[in-house]
Amino acid sequence: MVRWTKFCKIFEEKLGEKLSKFSGIVYDHPYLFLLIVIIGILVSIGGFYFQETENDITKMYVPQDAPILVNERYFNKKWDFLPKFEVMWLTSNPRGNNVITKESIDMMFEIDKKVKELEITYNNKQYGYYDLCYVNYITKKCETNGILNFWNSDPSLFEEDKILEVINGQKNIVTSQCLDKLTGIMGIQKNDQNQVISAKMLYLNYAMDQKDENIKYLEKWESKFIDEFLKLKNQLEKDNSKQNIIFQSSSSINIEVGKATASSPITYVIGYILMGLLLWLTIATSIVITTLTDLVVLLIGLSSPFDAVVYFCGYGSCCIFFVIFFQFTLFIIMLSFEAKRIHNQRNAFLICMRTKSTNLLKKKKIINKKKSIDVEMSDSDPNSNSTSDYETGSENTTSGSDTGSNKKINSDTNIRDSMNSNSDIIEKKRTNPDPDSDSNSTLDSVTDSITDSKEKNTKKKKDFNKLKLDFFQRFLKEKYVPFILNKKVSIFIIIIFLGYFGVSIYFATQVEEGFDKTSVLPDDSYLQEMFEVMDIYCNPTGEGFYIVIKEDTKYHEKDTKNDLLKLIDDFRHNEKWVSRGPYSWYEDYLNYLQTEDDAPTLDSDGLPVNPDEFYSYLQDSFLQNPDYIHYKLASDIIFNENENDINKQIEVSRLIFYSTDLSQTNDQVDFMFDVRDITTDSEINCFVYNAFYYLSEQYSIVKQSTLMSVGFAILAVLLLAFIFFIYPTNAILIILTIIMIDVDLYGFLWLMGLTIEPVSSICLIMSVGFAVDYSAHIIHCYTTSKGKTRKEKVIQSITKIGSSVLLGGLTTFFGLTPIILFATSEIFRTLVKILYATIVSGLLHGFVFLPVVLRFLGAKGSISDIKQKEDENNQTK
Repeated sequence: MVRWTKFCKIFEEKLGEKLSKFSGIVYDHPYLFLLIVIIGILVSIGGFYFQETENDITKMYVPQDAPILVNERYFNKKWDFLPKFEVMWLTSNPRGNNVITKESIDMMFEIDKKVKELEITYNNKQYGYYDLCYVNYITKKCETNGILNFWNSDPSLFEEDKILEVINGQKNIVTSQCLDKLTGIMGIQKNDQNQVISAKMLYLNYAMDQKDENIKYLEKWESKFIDEFLKLKNQLEKDNSKQNIIFQSSSSINIEVGKATASSPITYVIGYILMGLLLWLTIATSIVITTLTDLVVLLIGLSSPFDAVVYFCGYGSCCIFFVIFFQFTLFIIMLSFEAKRIHNQRNAFLICMRTKSTNLLKKKKIINKKKSIDVEMSDSDPNSNSTSDYETGSENTTSGSDTGSNKKINSDTNIRDSMNSNSDIIEKKRTNPDPDSDSNSTLDSVTDSITDSKEKNTKKKKDFNKLKLDFFQRFLKEKYVPFILNKKVSIFIIIIFLGYFGVSIYFATQVEEGFDKTSVLPDDSYLQEMFEVMDIYCNPTGEGFYIVIKEDTKYHEKDTKNDLLKLIDDFRHNEKWVSRGPYSWYEDYLNYLQTEDDAPTLDSDGLPVNPDEFYSYLQDSFLQNPDYIHYKLASDIIFNENENDINKQIEVSRLIFYSTDLSQTNDQVDFMFDVRDITTDSEINCFVYNAFYYLSEQYSIVKQSTLMSVGFAILAVLLLAFIFFIYPTNAILIILTIIMIDVDLYGFLWLMGLTIEPVSSICLIMSVGFAVDYSAHIIHCYTTSKGKTRKEKVIQSITKIGSSVLLGGLTTFFGLTPIILFATSEIFRTLVKILYATIVSGLLHGFVFLPVVLRFLGAKGSISDIKQKEDENNQTK
């Protein structure tokens, strides 16, 4: 233990020496280091040229090695020819009324016309809808879906009195899907005869070709699409129209997320102004350990599987590096310039002007000159009072003059001579006691003189320390700390904090994983309404998902047939997760082989005797049949056109199912793992895919990832605490404080109705660093305090550093305030809420709980005790 404390003390001293030496070099060469700082700043600014914005939600909030993204990349590669979609919805105003009306259908025809007339100019060339649309390779027309298909998108065929007749006259067209692309009807209501009588929404869908050569034109066209229909939407609302439109382009989410992340500069400006005003009135203190712990915590955050956390922690680490860099360079340079300004008596605001000497300054010079004369006289008078000379010399040194310094040296010499003389008298009296001798009276007088001198110096020192304390420090020392260290109050504080800690543990177990897609969008985004509508009409009926069957599947063989049918049955009979389906080309094709007269000769298993005929009849007959051509139109089967190997005729295919209600986070995670298990256990090489299941992947690991990052951060802080706080007791206390703060924050998430997701994960990781900031200063001051008891050490540490700790919390609080005032999306408000809670919890634990615990459990030793023991050991040797 002694060796460890000695090592920690030496480490801290050596670190301080190195930093002091470097600071001295910077102070002595301000212009050189200012040039270095400016070059560094200019180089950093150049990074803005290469900076890119990441708006892809799946990139930011899902681990890139997650199975869902691996499958998505495979899916997109195989179906890369699929188009992008521009989607329009029409609802009533107010929402919920029937939209199968003449007014609504007329509005849809107007929207259709507006889309098809939309044009852009790119490199002096016009590009319109028909230049960029996705052409169906069968119909040779631009592919569109929705309500207008009932009239072939021709307004001349529309008849008001036959709307429902036309809709209900379509065979197998109206389904119970939440979104039927063919019918374009949502929120359907039917009568007893299973006929449509009303609907809540109408839908139009435009497929756009996303080939590489079209991308640059399509992006500009989509941008104009968004602008035009935003104008139309706003105009309808202004006119109090009975119709309301909702729309989305394929790039809408990325564009809107980009708007939310591009915060207004006024947010930062106001934040810095508020922090600056607060700092103008006070001075903040910085300790190396808090900077190191913050840096270590953020570096550990880089190991997170979520890119959003990695980006944040990466930028945070860079910020801390620059804070350290500027503290030891620019800040010291400014101090050097300020010292020169004061020495040259230049105005603080107009440095080109010198300040004139005031009457006060003249009086001070006269007083200093008089004191110098007195000191010179004392040097020539051996009977002068040496103590008075010492005090005069000490005061004279404050004038900064060389004369004063020389006189102080002379007075110091006189003091040493006088003390040596007094010591000789004391020693002589001790060795030769003679009650009648004159030396006895001399000794008494000397002793009284020394005692009086010590009392005067002690009183003077106490008065000086009292003057050094500002109002808030005096309040802390005389009122606040004695109050919380009162035994009854201390016990009450401990009970309250431990009680809330226990309650927070329970609350923490209730927090769920979750991520609201709308939280990353601006509050006024037109997509907010779109997601709201989807939640109303789609979530209760579930979503569609694919079973993707990969390469080298031998569809014409008996074993494959049995395995594939078993896989389909496993999903079909899974009532917990599957509401309907499958829409299976394979089952339909097997039935087709059994019923068609011109079908190939089949074996006992219902498969063509000639394997080649399995694939040729599939393409030439089944997929050309009007009842099954939708499989071809949807590209559910992709053939290897140039493959002669019979086992590789079909490259990849897919089947479609629809899930049950997955509105609950736990259900989404359980669904993902259960259906993944079904495909994993199957003999068929396949996987389940839905573009929106990336959230389930996030939910499944976000809590585990957060707890691991926080745990590693706490361990790292513990190691640093053992080094800097010297005594293990103090290091353990700060770790227990950090754990309490983190658990309290978990409980706060549940109280505020928040969930565990990447943003809250960032805050929980950062809370470790914040907790150190609000506790480390106090414990470090406690460790270095010269107080003899725990209570004295607590009082000294709170008095010395308390105002700076409180200032740090307040500046952070005010710096965050503009974000919550001007934030344009919920994700930033969530961030600030959690950081606010972190600051409040950190200050309460550091300012209230920790001092009380130190009063009872803090280490009794201090650095000064270690130094004293070393001095004693050196004297013994």
